[in-house]
Amino acid sequence: MEMNYYITEKLSDSQIANLMKLYAAEEWAKERKLEGVVKMLKFCGVIALIDKNNHQMIAFARYLSDTIYRAFVYDVIVARDYRGLGYGRKIMEHLLEHEKIKNIERVELYCRDKNVAYYEKFGFVKVPDDSNFMRRTYQPECKNINSNGCQ
Repeated sequence: MEMNYYITEKLSDSQIANLMKLYAAEEWAKERKLEGVVKMLKFCGVIALIDKNNHQMIAFARYLSDTIYRAFVYDVIVARDYRGLGYGRKIMEHLLEHEKIKNIERVELYCRDKNVAYYEKFGFVKVPDDSNFMRRTYQPECKNINSNGCQ
């Protein structure tokens, strides 16, 4: 099968609507709302593969990058109808060769255990045990949040 797609780094309104459908099909992203996604897209880089024949989004990834030291990859998705056809590899190749990513000292991402072997194919490795992934969750009802929780 010939891969017949083009790459875009800026999504049109119809492509954003298509992205919302991709998010809705993923357990980890199904709660995302259009307003939040539109705002998110203003503050990160994106790469999307678009089918030249039907103009549907084949694959999507986004990133944050300081262009020198660190970049973080988020939301790598391949539409269900296109999975197993090599588009996941293509989106990752385009992403990692992007001018704002390719010469970065450290490109990072987080993924589910089932996807570790996939990302290892692109040179990603699990971080050492002394590294910790940490999270602070926004809680609008909290005036002060610290190690003791919501105050």
